[in-house]
Amino acid sequence: EKTGKVGFRSDREYAADGQCGTVLKALREHQMSADEGFLKSLWPRIRKSLEFLLGHDGNDDGLIEDAQPNTYDIDFYGPNTFVGALYLAALRAGATMAGEMGEADFAARCLKVAESGSKLAVEKLFNGEYFIQDVDLKAHPRFQYGQGCLADQVFGQGWAHQVNLGYLYPADKVKSALKSIWRYNWAPSVAAQMKAHPD
Repeated sequence: EKTGKVGFRSDREYAADGQCGTVLKALREHQMSADEGFLKSLWPRIRKSLEFLLGHDGNDDGLIEDAQPNTYDIDFYGPNTFVGALYLAALRAGATMAGEMGEADFAARCLKVAESGSKLAVEKLFNGEYFIQDVDLKAHPRFQYGQGCLADQVFGQGWAHQVNLGYLYPADKVKSALKSIWRYNWAPSVAAQMKAHPD
């Protein structure tokens, strides 16, 4: 779209995780290309996609706080590192591509927002073991994970490593989160959890 939105199952909404993933896939394909032809042909639309994401950030602090429709077919609200890590990875990917396209100002903006988001996520979302979601559960009582240990909380970090963008959060925090995911999410059967938490 002209707005930069990447459609998700309909043109009426977007998927925050998929929007970020589209930017990351563009970098991946560029990295595997023989020359800059692929990137040059798509860069204006890639930039628009990033601008769309930045519009959902609102204050360029690196945390998306509004509704985040995603491929769980629900919306997350408030800062979290499921969408957040993907957003930071997309920003770093955008900075890399913008630099190659000679757009130093846009590259600098993307990096500045990404650095802010990395810092704030650790300050506001890391509970000593893993990353939580900062959400008003009175306003959004369903489908949020709040203080829970989401298995996909550092999914964007995996993407960042795949396309050589480094750590989005301090390595020790990422490793702690991964250990926590194993500790709190592995179960031989999820039946008891499904019964206790039907949403």
